[in-house]
Amino acid sequence: MMLMFLEKNTDMTNILVGHYDPTLVVLSIVIATLASYVAFSISTKITNRKHSGISSYFGWPLIGATVQGVGIWSMHFVAMLAFELPTPVHYDFWITLISVVPAIMSSAVVISTTANTQIKLKTLILSGILMGGGIGVMHYTGMAAMHLSAKMLYHPLLFALSIVIAVILATFSLKLKIWVESSFLTEGKSKHFTFLPSIVMGSAIAAMHYTAMAATFYIASPEVVKMPPKAISTNNLAWMIGGGAVIIIIILLVALEVSNRFELLKLFRVAKEEAERANNAKSNFLSHISHEFRTPLNAIIGFTDLLQEEASSPLTTTQKSYIGEVSSAGKHLLNLIADLIDLSSIEMGKLKLSSKTLSLNEVVDECIALLTPLANEQNVVIKNELGTKEYQFVYADHTRLTQVLINLMSNAIKYNKKNGSMVIYSSSSVQGYLRVAIKDSGLGISKEQQSKLFKKHERLDVDHENVEGAGIGLFFSKQLMELMKGRIGVESTLGLGSTFWVDIPNR
Repeated sequence: MMLMFLEKNTDMTNILVGHYDPTLVVLSIVIATLASYVAFSISTKITNRKHSGISSYFGWPLIGATVQGVGIWSMHFVAMLAFELPTPVHYDFWITLISVVPAIMSSAVVISTTANTQIKLKTLILSGILMGGGIGVMHYTGMAAMHLSAKMLYHPLLFALSIVIAVILATFSLKLKIWVESSFLTEGKSKHFTFLPSIVMGSAIAAMHYTAMAATFYIASPEVVKMPPKAISTNNLAWMIGGGAVIIIIILLVALEVSNRFELLKLFRVAKEEAERANNAKSNFLSHISHEFRTPLNAIIGFTDLLQEEASSPLTTTQKSYIGEVSSAGKHLLNLIADLIDLSSIEMGKLKLSSKTLSLNEVVDECIALLTPLANEQNVVIKNELGTKEYQFVYADHTRLTQVLINLMSNAIKYNKKNGSMVIYSSSSVQGYLRVAIKDSGLGISKEQQSKLFKKHERLDVDHENVEGAGIGLFFSKQLMELMKGRIGVESTLGLGSTFWVDIPNR
């Protein structure tokens, strides 16, 4: 059926008036919007370049164009089903089938073109014209497939207006889609806003169709219309095409979601591998640099010890003080290097434990023996209340538990007040654990500082500027306790001191 237009002398006596089913009208718009959403989501996937191989440049654009084209096609015939004329309507099978081609072709070009967020204005306008024109050609080709006992005449101005509306809204939709992608670069963010251009594109398709329908006049004809060999009724055609399109759209929506999740997993896997490589590089660097540091540091510490013990040429009191400072700084740096290497091993999951049943009393006694000189220097009294109890046993790595307790006890001494005290005691916290607590008589820790204590590079109190430390002790202790299936925590009140505790498995 060729395009024919109204003329001034057209007889409008036998005009046929049709009516719309509101539910099917809404359904037609929803189909157009969902199809546009799938197509734009695929375009976003291409833009982000997250695929590799042929599917990144051929497969996804073809799928997106097909979905968009079929969406326009099915929207048309569902909308035609919504339009009820007082005469039977059938469609030519082959013309109906051909009508989907312009919609798919224009969609393919547009999706490939707008996958680039740096598109020029001229290209954008041409894409909008192509998309709007494709919608129009599909519509009027689909109308040409109709066979009914009436002549179809088009109002020239409304006919032109339907194309103009499609072009303007399609261009705006493409511009909005590009803006969304450039403003929300990652697919994880942009996909939440893809519905905005999809709604506009769905509106472009629907507005073109219903404006074109307003431009169409049906004049009843007494002539008997000859049906083509393969004629399909409106109902059958609309439900076949519309139902098939909805199924395809749903399948592709699910496929897109699954594809996005696989891509996220791939990104996580790549990020994990990069992090592992970085950790390995850091570990190798620390291992190498620690050797380079330890050799001269051991020499410095050794020579300072020799100088302090030199009998033939004894040092003055001032010289001994200076040499003592050098030796102390060297030992501190040596311990810091050892802690950094252990921390790196924990982060890489390479730190090996040798857990066994230990006497808690003996471990604490060893720690006190090592820290007594520091306590005497700070005038802090150590009170070991474990000695009043019978031997208690825990299940832990001896070396690592000792490190944790020494760290907590040395902090209790260093951050204590002059002539203060440190009390070590135990209690049963929960079944399967034995709690060891170290209580000091220091200034206490605010709630705000407590929330930061076990984070890397956080110091106990910035007011203690003369206290040595790199801010990794408590973080390191927390990591060690978790490796030993234990826990660590603190209770403190400003002005009343602090109590740091560890829960150690006892079996």
